[in-house]
Order: sequence, then C-alpha cells, then structure tokens
Amino acid sequence: MKPFFYLLTLSVVLSSCSVNGTKYIYSYELQNSTGKQNEYEDNAISAVLMFKQKSINFKIENLTDKALTVIWDESSFVIFNEANKAAHSETKYINAEQTQVPTIIPPKAFLNDALLPIKNIGFSSGSSGGWTLDYFLPVWDMGLKKNVDKILSAKGKTVGIFLPIEIDGIKNDYYFKFLITDVKKDKYPYTARTVDFN
Repeated sequence: MKPFFYLLTLSVVLSSCSVNGTKYIYSYELQNSTGKQNEYEDNAISAVLMFKQKSINFKIENLTDKALTVIWDESSFVIFNEANKAAHSETKYINAEQTQVPTIIPPKAFLNDALLPIKNIGFSSGSSGGWTLDYFLPVWDMGLKKNVDKILSAKGKTVGIFLPIEIDGIKNDYYFKFLITDVKKDKYPYTARTVDFN
C-alpha cells in the first residue's frame, strides 16, 4: 500500500510541476523612501509599504491634528508605467467597479490597507468557482521560454500605487513607486503558498 501511495503522491507533484513550471521571486525597493527601506514620511503622513504578489499593502499614519481623507476612486495601480483602475482591500470583489467611499484617517490615527488592480479580479463558475485575484506580475513560467524571458525582463522596471489624500481641504497626490531590482527562481518553486492579502 505504501509504494502505491508514494507513486500517487509523486505523480501529483510531477504533474503540478509540469503545469506551472518554475516559480520566480521579485526583489524590490521603494524609490521615494525617506527613511528605512519601504518607508516614507513627510509633514503630514508616515507610511510603510509592502510589495506583495497580488497587491501593495501599506500602513499610513496621520501625523497632523486634522483628519485626512484617502480618495480611492482617484487612485491607480501602475504597472510598468501603465495606470490601472484600483480598489482597496475593504472593497468586495463584486463591487470593485462601483464607487468606493473615501476613508477618513483621524488625527494621529493610522490606516492598514492595500491597493490592487481591478483588472486582476475575476470570477470562475462551477462547484469550486468563485471570486479570484490574479498576480499583478507573472510568477510561474509554465515551462515556456517566452514566459521566462517576460518574467526576467521585469528587472529594472517599476510598479507602484498612486494615492490621492486630502489634507485640510487640499488634495495631495502621493505616488509610491517600487523599482524591481532583481528576479530569481524560487528556492522552493513547487511549494504551494498562499499570498497574504492583509
């Protein structure tokens, strides 16, 4: 019984490898960082940003004594200089194309959130279907050289989020841009991993 189970497990692993090929990991740095890596600060806000595989996550702290307003409907997710309509993590996928209510950050308070490109939201029907969110950059080469070339060509390009924030009645446009510094094969390319959206 054990040999059969071993062969069955091996066949599943090999079949998944042949479908997905090799997985790649992107290295990055925030271009307009003002402190430690991936941190930004000015007189109004302090921000820490994290480049994820399906979104860009952030924590924004209001440093002022007035309320700040994040205007989601004017935000965008920029991939290789192409602006894409964006949604934040509190928006249900089914409502992503609808108007998003602005978020108010009270004085000295902070907001934990994320921005993602709406075009990557999809729906699959069937018994195991539902709403899904794709990677905004390809991470699997599917065993094809053209995909390998496309993935590796991301090195030196930028991905970012454009985030308008109203401060004391004045709109300030924040553009947090990440430079992709390297692209390498994952050390464990066939290990399934769940992307942390929060």
